[in-house]
Amino acid sequence: MDENNKTKPEDRWPVKMGWGQFGKLTNARQLDDYFDNRVWHHTYYYHYTTRDCVKSIMTGKTFWLGCMADCNDVCDQDQFLDDANIDDRTPLEHYFTLCFAGGIHDNLPMWYFYGDLDGKGARIGFTPATMEKLLKCNFYLCECKPENEVDDKEKKNSRKPYWWPDVEGLNEEERREKILPLVEGENMQTRFRDILYSEESEPKDGQDKEKMDLKFSTLTNYKISKTDVEAYYKAFPGFKKGIIWAYERESRLLVRLIGEAEKRVSENPNKKYRVVLQFSDGIWKNSYARITFGPGYSKDEKLNIIEGFPEEKQDANRYAGTVKFRLGGVMSSSDKGQVG
Repeated sequence: MDENNKTKPEDRWPVKMGWGQFGKLTNARQLDDYFDNRVWHHTYYYHYTTRDCVKSIMTGKTFWLGCMADCNDVCDQDQFLDDANIDDRTPLEHYFTLCFAGGIHDNLPMWYFYGDLDGKGARIGFTPATMEKLLKCNFYLCECKPENEVDDKEKKNSRKPYWWPDVEGLNEEERREKILPLVEGENMQTRFRDILYSEESEPKDGQDKEKMDLKFSTLTNYKISKTDVEAYYKAFPGFKKGIIWAYERESRLLVRLIGEAEKRVSENPNKKYRVVLQFSDGIWKNSYARITFGPGYSKDEKLNIIEGFPEEKQDANRYAGTVKFRLGGVMSSSDKGQVG
């Protein structure tokens, strides 16, 4: 059968090993085989963020990819840098990410770390079929409008990201200087893959000191050498994180700028750039995409914050009103941006 005629992503992207085999893997080659296409076999993918960012995503029909230079994990950043030039952070400006948490159930740390500390964030959920459509949409490299040129009203009301460059009245060449269409293999390279979480083992008497502790979803592995794990990471830079981050269960879209896009960023170090993924209404209207609100809402609060988006696709949290964290210095949604 022609691969393109199969109806489900998990059929078009078969895995080589069963889910439960993770704990039995013993080398880098087996890690590669295990994770090959694994990312397409999650039930759902959730992007956790603030309710204001969800509104911005839905009304502007854009995801803003986070630059690795702004990443909250220094170890995550270091995997993109050449060991001989560890102080040169320039390569980080060439990598952008959009991150999703896999699984079926609510992820409490994600609600409070990437939504709001009041638990009133939101998440957008996709099936594999919807995710596949999303990643085929249009990517752009945008020169950001300087922060001091944006007023509060524009930040609040714009249907596009407030930093979206002004291109009104510009000719095609001038527009391209501000907003560069990104094309796979020409000026960008993309990869969608699951993160492998790891840390060096703390061996007990008689144990091999060269083993690594590995974690993926709810699964663990203590059988693979540090040399093999590092070989795997070298083959797939950008998909390494420490076990302390394993609660994220991250599936990562990684965009690397090449060609004209890489040159533009390198030659303009004083300008800020963002990669934008722009999609059509069909992503929402003709496929599975849902919004779920955080557990910090009470059961009787009104949740329909996205005008024009079907109310039946906006769900209250099953744990609404049951989580009572007392977190000091609560950040409001207006203080936080869309995260990678």
